[in-house]
Amino acid sequence: MTLGQAEGNRRPGRDTESSSESFNTGLAIPTQVGLPIAVQQPVVATRHPTTSVVIAAAIQVHRVLGPGLLESVYQSCLAYELTQRKIPFRREVPIPVRYMGTQLDCGYRADLLVDGDLLVEVKSVETLLPIHTAQVLTHLRLTGARQALLINFGQLTLMAGLKSFLGDGNNVPNAVQ
Repeated sequence: MTLGQAEGNRRPGRDTESSSESFNTGLAIPTQVGLPIAVQQPVVATRHPTTSVVIAAAIQVHRVLGPGLLESVYQSCLAYELTQRKIPFRREVPIPVRYMGTQLDCGYRADLLVDGDLLVEVKSVETLLPIHTAQVLTHLRLTGARQALLINFGQLTLMAGLKSFLGDGNNVPNAVQ
């Protein structure tokens, strides 16, 4: 029997001969005697409610200043815009690291923590590198924030330098609030 014939004998989306089932989602689900053991509903992360306001403020800063300045200038101007829009935030928020069960203060800081659980990382570089994304994802994981924005003011248009990442929830630990 050829591979094509074998595939023709299977029911669409299911392969009961293997140790996992693949449904149309493409996810492997462990099986026992051809039946799913347990199917957990995926956790659906939701966008932070003030995300669009923060992005609009960043666009305003970029329109006025353009690219080419230091990160600290853009961070200060973005803080000014958020204040004008009455959006609560904190600057240079410590991000604690838990290592081997011990909380360490390693000097990591989030540029902005908006409304308690939206991280904003400000950059002013020609091109975002994979390390910038990795840094934001690590901050998102360490804080447990709902969402993180990576905003690069070094691009010709702000939208070309904007990345958004959804986290696991909206539970930023007390250590960083």
